[in-house]
Amino acid sequence: FDLLTSITGIAAASAIQLLGELLVLPPDMKAKQWVALAG
Repeated sequence: FDLLTSITGIAAASAIQLLGELLVLPPDMKAKQWVALAG
């Protein structure tokens, strides 16, 4: 969370939403699969 909010333009609400979205993804997904899912 702290790492995300240290990025310029990402506030606490955005970081929480992003982490919430990532938690529902299967833990065995590869980085390329994450990118494909994100579009």
